Amino acid sequence: MDVSSHSICLITLLLAFALNIVTTNSISFNKMPNYFYNTITGLSFYAGGVSLKKIQYDGRIFIMAILLYLVLFFTSFSFVDMFTNELVVGSYILWMVSSFLRCVTINNVFRWLSGRMPLKVLSYVGWNSMTYYVVYLLIIAFLNRTLFKIFQFDNSYINLFIALLTCSILLPIINALLHTKRLRWMIGESK
Repeated sequence: MDVSSHSICLITLLLAFALNIVTTNSISFNKMPNYFYNTITGLSFYAGGVSLKKIQYDGRIFIMAILLYLVLFFTSFSFVDMFTNELVVGSYILWMVSSFLRCVTINNVFRWLSGRMPLKVLSYVGWNSMTYYVVYLLIIAFLNRTLFKIFQFDNSYINLFIALLTCSILLPIINALLHTKRLRWMIGESK
């Protein structure tokens, strides 16, 4: 376990929790860009994933994670809107714990499935998930500010279809470009 990833995880979790408290109690603080809130929370989950990387696939950890997750889900369901970092229902702290437990559970289930059936598309998306996570919102923002305003689509199903189609085409292309020798540094890879 890497001490620095533990530190980053703890600091960003505390910062996300503090931001939730401040934004809940302050109208003026809500004028910050929306990506600011989910970046902090997303970074805490990313650092948590790095911290748990080696131990999350231990069978005992998986059993404990799934059982605790189910207990929390059925006894104190909590949900946070990641876009604004706002608590929708339940407890913010229990939501974070539940989210980490859910990540461990899902990672274990898909690892088990990958040994039994070909999931090449999901594997590809999984290996490139951080790039997709960072880039997809830029694509959606671009569509909102250009295409959707120009054509003024009122149907949210059409907007969703266009966004899904555009992301399905552009995300693999942008990901491939970011993995080229000259641009790898942008996604934290060495040359």
